[in-house]
Amino acid sequence: MVNQKPHLRNPPAYQEYTSNRLANRDFKQMTLAEKGLYWCMLLECWENGSVPENAKELSKILNLDINEVEENLNFRITKYFELIEGSTDLICPELEKQRENYKWRREAQSRGGKKGGERTQQANRDGKAMLEGKLKPMSRVENHSVKIIRSGLPTGEQLDHDAKDWVDGYQEQERKSLIGKFSK
Repeated sequence: MVNQKPHLRNPPAYQEYTSNRLANRDFKQMTLAEKGLYWCMLLECWENGSVPENAKELSKILNLDINEVEENLNFRITKYFELIEGSTDLICPELEKQRENYKWRREAQSRGGKKGGERTQQANRDGKAMLEGKLKPMSRVENHSVKIIRSGLPTGEQLDHDAKDWVDGYQEQERKSLIGKFSK
């Protein structure tokens, strides 16, 4: 039997601190068109890992006008990207670090879950129950409410007397109902 993990989806978003981006002088100096191209490249890199270095190919992938891409693809944008060794594609190192961090976190959570599951299974095999939670002490209000409820409850002697009265009343009703049936 082959043990294969199902394909895990990429995280749906990357983290961007707007205050850092807006305070970055290089970003502030970009024109609106350059900022748009930059964001499109980031989004493409996050979803597909890389973008072509060539402006013509990049314009096709991003579905943008070739002239606009060629006009705006300059150092202010490309300095946020690196050429993949032995390739003609660019990656964003900042996004790749985030991707690795997500991968590491996912693997750590998986290891932790497996370890916890193994402990639970071992405890079940040993017949020992694991403590799942702790009792929470009652708050002052809860404790006061319980005391009021308890003080209003009848004593055992009172309960016996009340139960006897109820049974006697029920039996009397039954007796009258039987007398009524036979007297007709």
